[in-house]
Amino acid sequence: MIYVVDDNELNVELLIDLLTGEGYQVQGFTDPVAALDKVLESPPRLLLLDVVMPELDGITFCQKVKSTLTTFIPVIILTAQNNTEIRHQGLEAGADDYITKPFDRWELLTRVRNFLRTKEMYDQIQEGLARTNQQMALAGQMQMSLFVPAKRPLLGFDYEQLYYPAKYLSGDVIHIHQDPTGRAFFFIADVAGHGVSSSLLAGAVKILVGEVVQNTVRPEEVLTRLNQELCKFLANNDEGYYVTAICALLSGHQLSVSAAGHPPALLSLAGQVQPFGEAGLPLGIMRNQQYRSVEAETVQLDWLLLYTDGLTECVDLEQVAAGRELIELLRGAVSLHAQTKGLSDDVAALFIRRAR
Repeated sequence: MIYVVDDNELNVELLIDLLTGEGYQVQGFTDPVAALDKVLESPPRLLLLDVVMPELDGITFCQKVKSTLTTFIPVIILTAQNNTEIRHQGLEAGADDYITKPFDRWELLTRVRNFLRTKEMYDQIQEGLARTNQQMALAGQMQMSLFVPAKRPLLGFDYEQLYYPAKYLSGDVIHIHQDPTGRAFFFIADVAGHGVSSSLLAGAVKILVGEVVQNTVRPEEVLTRLNQELCKFLANNDEGYYVTAICALLSGHQLSVSAAGHPPALLSLAGQVQPFGEAGLPLGIMRNQQYRSVEAETVQLDWLLLYTDGLTECVDLEQVAAGRELIELLRGAVSLHAQTKGLSDDVAALFIRRAR
């Protein structure tokens, strides 16, 4: 549907006759206020708009349409004023083109045809994007179910997890494992980059760590073996991919942490919060890299926090308070940041404490 808006009824009838003669569906308006209501309620595929009209001029009309509607509506300004300033005002208001009256029939029909073709291509692109977004959202849901383990009871420990992809797919990985002796292993990784390729590499990391912990849960051994496998996996990588990771093992009152180019853990002992862990080299860069663990007695363990660097975008970890409400504070901060500013990086975190 094409809308024609002009306070001159003869002009409206002329344009309707011309356009319907070419097979277009056209609706005319001589009242610009009523026309604006109709445009906002039921947007046309093309709008032909006069400039000089009572109550609501074409420039203001165009501004309201372009600032209100979220979809693309081509607007052609029709003006009897061969005035450069008027044309500039129309284009600045968002008009896509202008034609000076009296108009040339061939020129008008050609521009109408071209803009309708542009509108059709725009709509096709938007439909394609909507389908892609729907598919990506489904992929994200599937990834979430695979990458974030369903919470299950651990002997002697309780934990909470955060997982917020920046877009639909995430490059962050969480893995939790408890061996038959009761040792609890916690792992977080962050694949460099964003998008589908990073999420696919994250899937490989998830599979690999699940295999490695069947043989060892020593953090330094897990990272060393993961690094060897990833170096083979990325041997022909020209994109510069690598993976940062941190893992922690809680066994009785002993904590072991090993990291690979990752932010340190936060450890609270007897109310004192401190960073814990050494950075090391990211995974997938140097095949013969050996990792080491740092250890601590955890008789007075309050909590342990493992996280990816996306969390630091949302909250100042130096200001966090020790206490059972920490995870709720972090979850609220990330949710608020995502809603107000959006996330430029994926966020994942594991908050671990002894079972009470």
